[in-house]
Amino acid sequence: MATVDAIEGMYEYYDLHLDMVDNLIGGIPKHPDIVRRWQEARMPSEARMAAEGITVEGATAQTVEDLGSQAIDPDEEAKSVWTGFVEKDGIICLETRNVKAMFKESANIVKDMRQMKKLTGDKKIALRARVAERVFVLGMPGRSKKFIPLYKGGEPQGSAESLERPIHVMTARGQRTALKKTDFVNEAQLDMVLQVLNDGVITEDILRIILEHAALNGLGTDRSQGNGMFDYELKKIES
Repeated sequence: MATVDAIEGMYEYYDLHLDMVDNLIGGIPKHPDIVRRWQEARMPSEARMAAEGITVEGATAQTVEDLGSQAIDPDEEAKSVWTGFVEKDGIICLETRNVKAMFKESANIVKDMRQMKKLTGDKKIALRARVAERVFVLGMPGRSKKFIPLYKGGEPQGSAESLERPIHVMTARGQRTALKKTDFVNEAQLDMVLQVLNDGVITEDILRIILEHAALNGLGTDRSQGNGMFDYELKKIES
């Protein structure tokens, strides 16, 4: 087993605080039967998700019409497809892997920007892969490292609001209209810790460029509707 001295200084740590500008949308299918069918028929393998940076929310967004048709009884005109957040200890949470996927997506977009090339010595690098291997997102101490509790006005959120909109799906009997119900929290606040490998590859400046893009690109699902944008505060934790 490694000694404390052997691993001391292996990582750098940053506090990351996000203030959502408007709605943070949950993308996890909530109906147990729909979840089971979706996981069996549509869920990519963990290896593929890791390689392609696919989140559960992203996979759900791509297949929600299929989920809708699976959920529809041929004799019914409408059926609800409901997506939301994970609940942990009575508090609704975002999974840390969603934030990790956000970092990888934005890293892949900004990797060739002039500002990034100045930091990397004008080299063309696989920034998304480097982020995936070196940046780890942790939930707050005292709670599971895999989940980030959602706050609003400084108070933990035990429930979310919901909205519905119609979607059109194809069934064996032709087109049907389903309702997509999504849970959201308006102006949510999230706190987490970034654990970054201290090998000089992913610096604080690189993290900030990635976050500047991600803040507008958004977090969560339904970002094409203008949801998920945020303001952020990044502060290095001094040892």
